This record gives sequence, structure tokens and C-alpha cells, in this order.
Amino acid sequence: MSRLGDYEFKGLPQDVTDFKDDVRDHINSGKMQMASSSGSPNFVGNRGEMFYSFIAGSGRFWIYTAETSGTTGWTLAREFPL
Repeated sequence: MSRLGDYEFKGLPQDVTDFKDDVRDHINSGKMQMASSSGSPNFVGNRGEMFYSFIAGSGRFWIYTAETSGTTGWTLAREFPL
């Protein structure tokens, strides 16, 4: 993904400009964090949601792939040694 430029929002409330700046900082600076834990995911997620778990010397990358949200649907996408 390429970096976002600084856009000027003329005539809009300051809250909108602040939100735009926050989103830009998160995308450009990589300030996004996925959920993680020391156990497998045991909660209902949303389609496309990702999760890291760290269990007994290995890391696991999970993706929620249920056809409809609200059902069990975590898929282990990748396991790697720590």
C-alpha cells in the first residue's frame, strides 16, 4: 500500500480534519495492531479479522473465514517457530 498524502478539507469541522489526520498517521506509520493472546481464538470474530496466538514456542496466524459473522469460523492460516 502506498503512503497517503495530506489532503485539505476546506469548510469542514475540525473533528473531520482530526479524524483524517489520525487515519493518515495509522496507515502511513503502520500503527495498526492485531489482537493476540497466548491461546487459540475462542471468540466470535468478523469476516476477514486476523489474530495472532503464541503457544508453546510457536506463533499461529488465524483468519476468521466464517460465511456469516456470529458463527465459529477461525482458520489457522500459518504456524511458525518463535
